[in-house]
Amino acid sequence: MEDHETFYEEVGRRIRDARRRRKPALTQDGLAKLVGLTRTSITNIEQGRQKCMLHTLSEIASSLQVEPASLLPNADVPPADLDRALKHRDPGEQEWIRSAVTAANTGRTVHGT
Repeated sequence: MEDHETFYEEVGRRIRDARRRRKPALTQDGLAKLVGLTRTSITNIEQGRQKCMLHTLSEIASSLQVEPASLLPNADVPPADLDRALKHRDPGEQEWIRSAVTAANTGRTVHGT
């Protein structure tokens, strides 16, 4: 998997692109209000300077009318690495992350959070 900086820059780019494509388009301020963040936080997320928690990513995706997996870069994560990375997450969150990674790798969509 790519380094964290590159990962968050790509997530931010995907959020920005989805925000601009949304009909009607949203400003950073408009998206911030929908998800309960500041405009500065949205700017920082879009620039890859601020990490985004999973529930926030889900709220952003919902506000942008896209699947959360579409905001994640394609990353082939070996199962052992994914298991190790998720071991401290609750089972429901583990399942959702695995489905999002699988969807991102295969081009499918993932539903629910």
